[in-house]
Amino acid sequence: MLREERGELIMVVDDEADIRDMAAAMLTRQGYRVVVANGGSDAIALFIQHRREIRLVISDLHMPGIDGMMLTRVLQRINPAVRILVMSGMSGGTTLDYVPDRKSNFACLRTYRSSRGCARRD
Repeated sequence: MLREERGELIMVVDDEADIRDMAAAMLTRQGYRVVVANGGSDAIALFIQHRREIRLVISDLHMPGIDGMMLTRVLQRINPAVRILVMSGMSGGTTLDYVPDRKSNFACLRTYRSSRGCARRD
């Protein structure tokens, strides 16, 4: 679903509709255009459709099927320059099995409530 505004296009990916809609509403209020995806498979299809326009992907880390890390791998193969922010609301014990190379436009936040996490952007 594409929400029209005037700014850059951001894709929000989350399997939880309330979180997805809240993020989309906040970004839209800030002037961004937003396309929302209900999980990894939906996100890949939408990314292919809008790959020349999407400037940032914001994704949940923990989703059924294609999770945020797997989605990151796929989207970076389609467009190595895509910027991706992967987040998780889960606290404690979250580990990452994928760390992109140094040229990647990638950031990962372990939890919304913690300042600990990983971030990388050259």
